[in-house]
Amino acid sequence: MRALALACVVSACGARSRRTTGPIDAAPDAPLTLRDAQDVPDAPTCADADGDGHAAVACGGDDCDDADAATFPGAFRWNARRVEEGDYPAITLDDRDHADITFSGGNFAPLDDLMRASDFGDFIVDILDPDVAPRPAMVLEDRLPRIVYTVQASELRYFRVERVDEITVDWFTEPIETGVTLWPDVDIAQASDGLAWVVYSHAGPDEPADLSVASGVPGSWTIEPVALGTVYGPAIALDLDRAVVSYRIDEDRVEIARAGPGWVPEVLAETNWSTGPTDLAAHDGILRVVYENPRSGVPGSVLVVASDETGAWTESAVHADEWEYEPSIAIDADGVSHVAFSSVAVGRSDPTVRYASDATGDWVVETVATGARSPAIAVGTDGVPQIAYVVPDDEPAQGVWLAKREPSCP
Repeated sequence: MRALALACVVSACGARSRRTTGPIDAAPDAPLTLRDAQDVPDAPTCADADGDGHAAVACGGDDCDDADAATFPGAFRWNARRVEEGDYPAITLDDRDHADITFSGGNFAPLDDLMRASDFGDFIVDILDPDVAPRPAMVLEDRLPRIVYTVQASELRYFRVERVDEITVDWFTEPIETGVTLWPDVDIAQASDGLAWVVYSHAGPDEPADLSVASGVPGSWTIEPVALGTVYGPAIALDLDRAVVSYRIDEDRVEIARAGPGWVPEVLAETNWSTGPTDLAAHDGILRVVYENPRSGVPGSVLVVASDETGAWTESAVHADEWEYEPSIAIDADGVSHVAFSSVAVGRSDPTVRYASDATGDWVVETVATGARSPAIAVGTDGVPQIAYVVPDDEPAQGVWLAKREPSCP
């Protein structure tokens, strides 16, 4: 039995220490005996089973899941939950960082009712308007939604919820513009003085889509023309309470325009042919615009973020390996950019939602969800991004999902 115990000490049982209570019967280089010696085990040790550079907690390390190489302290994962059947979500966060999502949905195809889902641990989902609302946009004012959307391609409609008393709310709808042909892409921003700004594309019969901005409060809207031409994918943000819009025009350039007096378009970038949308965000006088630019002569596109942080526009490539489209951008309180976008590998048709951040000074890209598209991103007061997106092949029907970036080890 003493021989077996010795074999265990020096081989199969891991690192162990020895405490002696008397002399050992050998010179230092002679075989060890256990006379007058007591064999005392240290804390167990083990290898890094998943190869992520962190040993398991059970072995004295800090890896909460040593069977998953993507899980270790300092790593993040996207925790996703299904919201409801629907399409084309827009997302905003309230002052508690609870997600509020508006989207096209309903109980039956073609999923085109105006819907709202509020995240309080479970999603509270409401049908707000049964009319066709293909791509709504939303902001919150005192945690109450203000939503714009097009109806039957002929009315730009404004939806708002108002408090009646401490526990009761009511909602109202009103037209902003009617009698024109409206394209579905709209966006909204809300100034600190309560003034709403709405950007949208419209046209007369057989005419290109021009760009206009409506500003005002319920019951009183002022409409101004911004750009003439074939306009795609407009977005609006407030730069120190001054409205700024971005858009693609005539399929070969990206422009911005700032509120007046009058709107003066400024060419941001010449691009190859594309009808892809733009998005923009502003923070402390810094404006950033995201758009895709198809590569010349080869398949695929480059996702680009342009910034005026230095006083002049500079561009940086976020991702360039695939077809990049449907970008959405947010800026956190530290000035870090957060971008969500759809991506499809060249030669394939299955989309992936990806996330990119420039927190390290370079763009770092992560996969949020495969088989997904149409992302919209928002960032909380804690700097944590949340992304709403669509899973087309979801069961029992196409669904809107919400993913939040959280530490993989709590």
